[in-house]
Amino acid sequence: MLLFLIGSFFGKFDLLQERILKLESNLSTKADWVISTGNLGVWPDPMKAGRSIKKHGGAGDFPRYYLNSTSFLRPTLFVAGKHEDHTWLDLKRSRQEMILLPNLHWLVNGYSTVLRGATESISIVGLGKVFSPIVFNSPDCKFTEGKYLRSEVERACSQGPMDLVLAHQGPIGAQFNAIKSNSEGLNKITFATRPKLFVHGSYNVSKQYAAPQTRVESISLANFEILPIEWDGRRFQYDQPLIS
Repeated sequence: MLLFLIGSFFGKFDLLQERILKLESNLSTKADWVISTGNLGVWPDPMKAGRSIKKHGGAGDFPRYYLNSTSFLRPTLFVAGKHEDHTWLDLKRSRQEMILLPNLHWLVNGYSTVLRGATESISIVGLGKVFSPIVFNSPDCKFTEGKYLRSEVERACSQGPMDLVLAHQGPIGAQFNAIKSNSEGLNKITFATRPKLFVHGSYNVSKQYAAPQTRVESISLANFEILPIEWDGRRFQYDQPLIS
């Protein structure tokens, strides 16, 4: 089962499709699934993109894709990053509409799914968005947009054994250049679900490492990074070296 793990793409979907086709041409095979670590760039209304979104190029290609119901090139699963329209996503969730476009599937925080290839399947639990100590430790906080909740971590922990944890941020204590993650709860998910691999984006750093505390194999993906990885039903294999 061939998976393409991707970092933040900030709505540059045309570029993503071009990169996928080029990589598949080099590999002489097609990806079964593309798995996004967030900041995919889900912004249906470009007028609602705030300042932090505009510095990454605004709403990008999503408004055009959504207007025309354009299919993603390959089946794609994503967790929400910081730079998505969370209000719109919450509306979609209330309507049970987690397939946002043909071939584009949103994995809601704390839930799991099983992706199927020709011969193998893989179980994935997701926790997107970013950590805020105020939101995480105050269940009555009203300003939760773009922040993950303690209840979502607890829900993720209840999903049972998983093959892969897909998150936007890295586990607490992990170092990414000058940034050290303080994202509480992610290690609890890892301890509870015992995954073979933890994958995230967020820091514009590509590296493979053992997570602090849990020691689970982890991969951080930089912006616009695509990492092909094989899953044989028991273990992950990838040949492309990651920058340390």
